[in-house]
Amino acid sequence: MDLRIYNDNPFCLSKLQDRTADNYIGSSIKKHIGAVSIHSENGIGELGWIVNEKYWENGFAYEAAEALVTYFIDNMETTHFIAHCDTENAASYKVMEKLGMVRTGKWGGRRNKSASHDTFEYQYELIIPR
Repeated sequence: MDLRIYNDNPFCLSKLQDRTADNYIGSSIKKHIGAVSIHSENGIGELGWIVNEKYWENGFAYEAAEALVTYFIDNMETTHFIAHCDTENAASYKVMEKLGMVRTGKWGGRRNKSASHDTFEYQYELIIPR
């Protein structure tokens, strides 16, 4: 995997190369298929991703998220991560679980911009002992 930090900002991946094609997560001249980021505040990294639907079920979100979490653990000394997803988004919460995250909450009142009704969201957390 090719992990590069965007503009010296460790919060964004600029390139995650697909093992089999000229696709990537991030930004460069190749085809953009999604993004993964961590927003870090007060020692907690909030992890998020989005992947173009054409590239779902290829492991891109997990691979990029794992690389970014590892980077933050090794270089930013972040040991507490959180992530949120819609309760109906099984693919995202399966990625969170594969990363070792544990479900710690469920809240209502979430509305995606294309939705006509409110839904629920899960919160997941990963705490790395030091």
